Amino acid sequence: MSIMSPQELKDQKLRESYRALLLLLARKPMPDISVTELCQQAGVSRTYFYNHFGNFDEIILAA
Repeated sequence: MSIMSPQELKDQKLRESYRALLLLLARKPMPDISVTELCQQAGVSRTYFYNHFGNFDEIILAA
């Protein structure tokens, strides 16, 4: 078992957020996806989401 650096942890959470977005978009249209649903799928908190993306549109632009 290795311990992740803060940067590695941040990178992993970002990857999981993008992956969750893609999985949800495969199942339903973007307007039907909530931030809460995205966070649950990604395993991150809403606080984390809003600290990194600000709003839902920003994750779309960043992905």
